[in-house]
Amino acid sequence: MVVFLWVMAYTLLFMSTNGIMKKVQQGIPQSFPYVVGVNLINSVFGAIAFYFIGKLHIGVDGYILGYGLIFSLFVSSCIILQLVMYSKVSVALTTLLSTCGSIITSIVYGIAFLGEPCTWQLVVAAVLLLVAAILPCRKMLSVKSGASAVVLCIVWFAIWGARAIFQNTFSNDPNLPDTNSMFFFTNTFSIGWCLILFIFCRVKYGKDEIHNMRKEVFRPKVVLTMAVNTLPSNLVTVVTVILLQLLPLSVNSIITSSMGLIGTAVLSVFIFREKLSRDNYIALVLAIIAIILKH
Repeated sequence: MVVFLWVMAYTLLFMSTNGIMKKVQQGIPQSFPYVVGVNLINSVFGAIAFYFIGKLHIGVDGYILGYGLIFSLFVSSCIILQLVMYSKVSVALTTLLSTCGSIITSIVYGIAFLGEPCTWQLVVAAVLLLVAAILPCRKMLSVKSGASAVVLCIVWFAIWGARAIFQNTFSNDPNLPDTNSMFFFTNTFSIGWCLILFIFCRVKYGKDEIHNMRKEVFRPKVVLTMAVNTLPSNLVTVVTVILLQLLPLSVNSIITSSMGLIGTAVLSVFIFREKLSRDNYIALVLAIIAIILKH
């Protein structure tokens, strides 16, 4: 019963953080300066959160700064692309593609670089995940502007794959740095990337667009929404650690990955009224089967 309650807590928190980001996307114009502004707010609150999680102590060394700098590129890219993805495809498909990208890349990386055995289960899981990623996207090409959406999906898939490689490298590093400090600098560097992107946006879009973005994105409602999102996004990590203490790693991975997919599908259909095709549902089933096979 205790495990069931923690699994439900994880699912609700995962749904909450994705739902909040979807609401933010719906409330701002779909222009690049605006999504950069949202990323800036998210990075500021993330840095504050990890500063307090680290009990007001932040360690500094080459490993922490190096990992923080690299991870900030992935985090910023993922948040900006997530908002763009939500404007083009469903919440369910966005989560499906990020999950498939992460797991397929982890399988290939583990076999090629970590000496993990290449079993038939892993091969079948990788094939099923690849089919699950392609299946919902194939019909987009027959729709006007569908090609650009497919390209966006491929980039999103690839970014999460690269992020998975980095996370595997980080977790297998014998000189693993302080995680809280690393995530603090990840968000701090993300703030810096946002400021650099604002310079680019000012040149490309003009000062009027930047002025309008500041009035729209830095409204109290949007800032408060992103501040609220800091809580579930960090609690997801806390609940994941608790589940790791209650369950074996493989069982925990199956449950959290599968419930994340199911939770965002429920969110997509019942909260945001997004219509999922038959291919979407088949892809979800294939992905869950692949997750079970992988572990």
